[in-house]
Parts: sequence; C-alpha cells; structure tokens
Amino acid sequence: MKKIVLYISAVTLLLQGCEDDFLDRIPETDITGENFFNNPKDLETYTNEFYDYLGASTSDYSTDNMAQYSQGSELEDKLRGTISPETVGGGWSWGQLRNINYFLVNYQKAEGDQTEINHYVGIAKYFRARFYIDKIKRFGSAPWYSKPVETGDEDLLYQANDPRELVVDSIMADLEFAVKHVKEDSDKTRLSKWVALAELSRFSLYEGTFRKYHNEINIGNADRFLKRAVSAADEIINSGSFSLYSTGNPTEDYRNLFAMESQSGNPEAIMYLDYDSSERTNQNGVVFDYYWGLSKSLADSYLMDNGTSFTTLTGNDQKAIIEIFENRDPRMAQTIMAPGYTRPGSPSPFVTRLSYGGYNQVKFWPKEENKLGWQRSYNDLMVYRFGEVLLNYAEAKAELETITQADIDKSINKLRERAGMPSLNMAAANTSIDPVLADQYPNVGGDNQGLMLELRRERRVELACEGFREQDMYRWKAGSTLAKPQFGIFIPELGEHDVTGDGVPDIAVLNSPEETSPIDDVPDAIKSTLAIYYLNEQGTPTDLYLSGGSQGFVGFNQDHNVPKSFIEPQYYYYPIPLNELVLNPNLQQPPGW
Repeated sequence: MKKIVLYISAVTLLLQGCEDDFLDRIPETDITGENFFNNPKDLETYTNEFYDYLGASTSDYSTDNMAQYSQGSELEDKLRGTISPETVGGGWSWGQLRNINYFLVNYQKAEGDQTEINHYVGIAKYFRARFYIDKIKRFGSAPWYSKPVETGDEDLLYQANDPRELVVDSIMADLEFAVKHVKEDSDKTRLSKWVALAELSRFSLYEGTFRKYHNEINIGNADRFLKRAVSAADEIINSGSFSLYSTGNPTEDYRNLFAMESQSGNPEAIMYLDYDSSERTNQNGVVFDYYWGLSKSLADSYLMDNGTSFTTLTGNDQKAIIEIFENRDPRMAQTIMAPGYTRPGSPSPFVTRLSYGGYNQVKFWPKEENKLGWQRSYNDLMVYRFGEVLLNYAEAKAELETITQADIDKSINKLRERAGMPSLNMAAANTSIDPVLADQYPNVGGDNQGLMLELRRERRVELACEGFREQDMYRWKAGSTLAKPQFGIFIPELGEHDVTGDGVPDIAVLNSPEETSPIDDVPDAIKSTLAIYYLNEQGTPTDLYLSGGSQGFVGFNQDHNVPKSFIEPQYYYYPIPLNELVLNPNLQQPPGW
C-alpha cells in the first residue's frame, strides 16, 4: 500500500454533560475547512487516512467452520448466552464516520479538475457505505448522519435509528456514486471502480437474501438488490480485467493464492492489503494450531474428487484422519492440514493436537519459516477477489430463478476447473439432493433446491476461513446451525493412533491416566513419544470427549457445560451497548434485545 502522507489524529474528545460519548467529534488538528481542502492533492491527502479502515479476515471465528477457538469471540459469547447490552464490547463507535463526513462537507471548496475531485469524493462515499454496512449487519438499523455532528446539534445528537430501508438506500447511493466516479486504478492497493463494484455486488447479495429469507422484517424489494448483485458482478466479469489465479496445478494453486508474498501480479486480486517484512506485518503465521481448529462439518463439505458427496459415501462416519483426505476436492488439503504435512523448517511430519479437534488450518499459513509467529508474516491479504465475485453472480442469479447452465459455466465451474474438480451440472444437482445440505438449510426449496444447496456448498468451501461464514448464515436465516456442537477428527477406539500417515502411532487417547491397558502392548520406544490425551482425570472430565464414549469424533465438554443456543430472530443481531441508550434514549435495540 502506498505510504499515507498524513494521518489525521484519532484522539476522541467527549462532549459535555448529557451529550457525552455517543458521537465522536473531529479531533483538534491544523486541518480545517478554512486552511485545507483547496485542491485535489489536499483531497488525496485527507482520504489516504481512510485506507486504515480496511481489514481482511483469515478465520471464521466460532462458526460451524471451526471446531474450537480457545480465545473466545463475540459470537461465542452470544451463542452461550453471556452477551447482553451491559456486557457487549461495542460496535457503536462513530469516529470513522466523523472523519469521512468532515471531508464530505468540506471538499466543495476545492478547485481543480472536477473528475479528480469526484474521484476522491467517491472514495469517501465508498468508505461511508462500508461504515454503515457494518452497522446494518450488526444492528439492523442505525441513525444516518450525512454531516459531522456538533455539540449544539440537539436533533442529531438525540436522533433515533433511521428505518433500515433509508439507511440501505443511502448506502446504495454512496456505492453507486463511487462506481460512477472512482477511477479504474491499476494499483490494487488503492480504491478503484472495480473495488466499488465488488462491494456493491457483495452488499447487494447480502441485502437481497436477507430480505428474501427474513420475512419478520417485512421489507420487500429483495429482487432489486439481487439484480444489482448480478449486474455489478457481471460488469467485473465482462471487463476482462480479472481472472482466477492458476498455474494449472490444482494441488497447489488454491493454497498458493493465499500464501503468496505479493499479490501485485495476481489477476484474481481486485484489492489487497500490502504487507512488508520491515514496515507492516500481519498474523498469518498463527492460523495454524495456535488458537483454533477447523471442524468436521467443514471437512465433510468437501466433495469427492469425482463430484459426489462425501457424506453419502458408505462408512464416511468411520474414517480416521489418515483416510479422510483420500480422493477429495483438492481444496480440502489446501485448507485443512492433511496427514504427512511438514511445517516449514521442520524435518518431520507435524503431529496434530486434539486440543482443537485435530483439523489444523493451512490456508493463509506461510510457506517460509521466517514468516511464522505472532506479527511476523508479511503475505499480502486480499480485501476483494475475483473468486468471490463469481460466487456472488451465481448465487444472485439462482435466487432470482434466472440462472442457466451457461451462468454456472462462467462462474462456479471456473472455480471448480481451477481446483481440478468436475463441473457442476444444474440438472444433475436438482435430481440428486444432498440430505446433509438439506438439513443445514431447511428453508431452501423449489425446483432449484439441489442447485441452491450446491452453490452454498461451493461458497463455503471456496471462501472458508475468509470471514464470510457468520454473515452468510445470518442472511440465509440459518443461524440455528451455528448453535450445534462442532467436532474434530474421528477416533476409532481408545489407544494409540497414527495421525501422520507413516504407519507409526503418534497419539493415544485414554479414558484416564489409570487406565493404560489400551497401550500396554505398544513398545516403550514408541510409547515414550506418544502425545497422550485423557477423557477423565482424577474422576473429572477433561476438556475433551468422544461422541460415542470410547470412540467417535473429538468433542468439547464446554458444549455440555455451557451449551449453545440460537434465539430467533434476536441472535441475527448484536445489542447496542446499554450506556449508549442511556445517553440517547431515542435509540432502539435490535429485535429481541
């Protein structure tokens, strides 16, 4: 990313008396409407700060894509009933919006090329749209502010939530302005027309499906958004400016897409965050076996390499980890660590730990030893990529019931071709419905039920660990699935087990330290190297259990001790912090809160 030549101070000042806290004021700086915003260069300087608002995810925290996460998350707290307006962490900060709106009421005094000026206005409106998209996804509605709020603005300081329709229409207007006026920048670390179109496609799909499946909000016009999701994605596809990254090696290309150091030459990257070993690093080096493990549910989603469903395979629920990756979609072993995987810098295969279930994440994991560890990685991270656009296009067309085989061929089957997988056939999908998918998404029906379910599978597999899963489940009104206990690998019996595929036992699972008979026959030389896991110690269950008692899938006793639940429709939102409602009693909590 280009270095930002000026940073606006992030200091937040408090208003006085009963007007404290709930709207962040512009900090005291030398930048004012009187001495700045004179020309396009000033506008560029100011909008450079906005790029710090961007981020990229490398995990699907606490969703059904994850078996265990030791650090906890807001979603985990919500599902276990420990989140409330009194305890919620936040999400009601307005400092970013204050800075954006300050620009949007002061840029008019700039003189110069109007095309240049509109370019930077488009950037500001894109970032305002993203700010409010986060509010809509989190709270369902929020007050819409189109200018900075000052101390004396009583009406704005105590403004109630605006209707969802008003906020969403304002978001769409901002994005449409950005699409029309932001340039087609060749520097993919900077905002471009294509970035605005990608966000427009992403949000339009979100809003269209949310309105379609959430009849409790009683808002129509879902098709309007789905059609815009299609047209925005189609413009990117037809531009010829982007394509899927591929070297023709389906066993490596998908993982390399996320492990490559620089995205600058990647035709799939629409926008990325630039990292550097000396100036700007990230946490890619801790996605593997540090805080979380991936789930059996995600692993089961990957098809067999002939295109059939793994979960319909005879004996699929009795396969140990050294069998589970055989003849599967190549993306599986490029997302989840397969037996025999060797960590960078290590001479021996890595022995998976059961503490997180046994399915380690390798997607985003650097391939170089010097990039491993906390804040030591500097692989670029994509904010938008062409693969997502293809998924958006196909799903929106399917929701509109206008999808054809030609649409699938130009979208989903491009992704499958890169992965070395058979093409998705629309007719075959609709005549062979996967019962596991049908159970996950019970509100999907109609003539294209099978196709819709396969599109959701494809999205889950292709975008795994990129931070989409929680909101996808919300917009599909499938939140109840998030409350189900998640499991790790299958353990056929108590005793020793090979998890690296070399024929030598690596771990052992025992009922307790006193009950060692299952490994009594193991040679001492091997026994001394085993990582041993106990289901009970000193008469008390440990963190782990097996779903079948003495055999089964690795589970976590927390799911027994503090079971998850999903309350409809309350848990599709997060509460506004209580102190904000004390400061502004006109605000309304989301449904159920």
